[in-house]
Amino acid sequence: MPVSPAVLCTSSPARSEGPLSGRTVPVPALDARQRARLLALMRETYEPVNPTAFARDLDAKDTALLLEDPSGEIQGFTALESRVVDGALIVYSGDTVVARAHWTSLALPRHFAAHVFGTLLAAHGGPAYWLLLSGGFRTYRYLPLFFREFVPRRAAPDPALLALRDALAGARFGSRFDALRGVVTLDAPTPVRPGLGAPDARDLADENVRFFCSANPGWQRGDELAGLASLSTANLTPAARRMLRT
Repeated sequence: MPVSPAVLCTSSPARSEGPLSGRTVPVPALDARQRARLLALMRETYEPVNPTAFARDLDAKDTALLLEDPSGEIQGFTALESRVVDGALIVYSGDTVVARAHWTSLALPRHFAAHVFGTLLAAHGGPAYWLLLSGGFRTYRYLPLFFREFVPRRAAPDPALLALRDALAGARFGSRFDALRGVVTLDAPTPVRPGLGAPDARDLADENVRFFCSANPGWQRGDELAGLASLSTANLTPAARRMLRT
């Protein structure tokens, strides 16, 4: 679906002021200051963000992967939940955000990959999948960047993987998941703030971005596209393999 030039975001993020380090923290171990910072980061990029709904969603996750600058300030995070379903480990990403000054950083995918492949998969020892909701094109681009096979995609998807996506999303979100569109409509959507989430002309040159806009035309009101990828080394792209080696 073409995006109107009126909503294109052409401004560049501010420059990062230092590399980000990553560490995982059990959600129950997060203190009040950390929780307040996570909420503030969400509110910088998304609106509206209800504090009660945010806390409830955070507490439903197992682990928070925190990105911190050299001063120790949190500049990004993702909340993760891991469950075994029919023998397969399902990793689900909840609220995720990176401060705008660090949008060009690869710290989040690098530390996510290290945690998933170095910790979760090593402990599980069986098949594993990543269930990802994409409310914006930047999130969706993680799938084609790091995985050979994933759904949904512009090319013909793997029917078995698509059926598994539908089963997992349906079980998790119930009637909020529309299997025909592959879209989840949340009870309390948090769309990206106006001017921050729209792709610019350079972004739209990417066929994956155009596919996202077509598959999830309601992204501006907070609709989320449900995606799934196998978390196996055989399914990693060369870019993902390089990231795991760094």
